[in-house]
Amino acid sequence: MNDKLPTEMIDSLKTMGFIKNGEVINSQPLTGGVASDIWRIDIYPDGSSDCAVEKNQYQTLCIKRALSQLKVKQTWEVSTDRNAYEVRWFQTVAEYFSHDVVPQILAHDEKRGVFAMDFLPPENYPVWKNQLRDGVVDLQTAQQVASNLGKIHQRTALPSLRTDLIQQFDTMHLFYQIRIEPYFLATAKQHPDLKDSIDNLANGLAKNQKALVHGDISPKNILVGENGPIFLDAECAVYGDPAFDIAFLLNHLLLKSVWRPLLLDQLLNSFTVAYESYLSNVNWENPLEFEKRACLYLGVFLLARIDGKSPVEYITEEKDKIFVRYIGRTIIDKKLLTFLKIRDLWKQKAS
Repeated sequence: MNDKLPTEMIDSLKTMGFIKNGEVINSQPLTGGVASDIWRIDIYPDGSSDCAVEKNQYQTLCIKRALSQLKVKQTWEVSTDRNAYEVRWFQTVAEYFSHDVVPQILAHDEKRGVFAMDFLPPENYPVWKNQLRDGVVDLQTAQQVASNLGKIHQRTALPSLRTDLIQQFDTMHLFYQIRIEPYFLATAKQHPDLKDSIDNLANGLAKNQKALVHGDISPKNILVGENGPIFLDAECAVYGDPAFDIAFLLNHLLLKSVWRPLLLDQLLNSFTVAYESYLSNVNWENPLEFEKRACLYLGVFLLARIDGKSPVEYITEEKDKIFVRYIGRTIIDKKLLTFLKIRDLWKQKAS
């Protein structure tokens, strides 16, 4: 440990009050998504790390800085002010649901786009994606993730909260940059015969304001804690269409079965448990109409993770890409508008 921490992040630690004079800092970059720099920071206040460790008198935290150019091959630029809305999403969810489902925000340097939060050690909070990679498929985790997500949407869809939350999360300009353009519009260009359908979905998504959306409900952004899952990385937060979030989650569960084909049945069971648990919370609109829209988003996401600006790194064989494209195109073209039909088609074609 002790990689070179960027100077501006050291300045942020000073601004946020974590370091003043004489402290020893150890820093380690953490792996994550493409949109941010994330570091583990150990601060030893007495100037001696060995002594501090021996006395257990040091502080460990995690700091995160939003990037303007995302770490992908294509040009993908996003305003760094999304960092403030990510902090706000964590604080809003913690207010309604306690810190059982999100890390605690410790401080925020809004000027530099850096915030500090609890460091949750991987030995106690494994990343869900890593568990799936290693063959650990726990139906309870899928159920809890989807149930908690549904409850967040249900609570934030309340008419008494809606006006205030729309004002706090008026971030569709950011959501367009980081989700609608790279996932919908870029994908539509690669599938011109579906362009009108995908563009219409994108236009509807941009106008739909029903609940507080996370925007990146992926297994890589979920820690599996002793008391249930912890949501991370809310950089795409917007008051928008909650169908986006559940479709995003279900898309990842399907794609993981391409990555780990021996886990097909277990992952499809997770898919089923997740959508059933989530849909049981949908009371802000007709659940059947909600599911239809979410299924179409799911079709777009399958195509986007092969042909959009952010393809998944673990699907590399052309035959697998053809399979995913076939399911995505069929959902949109043939209007497969229930999760059950999508699951059945996936199982039929994958077996």
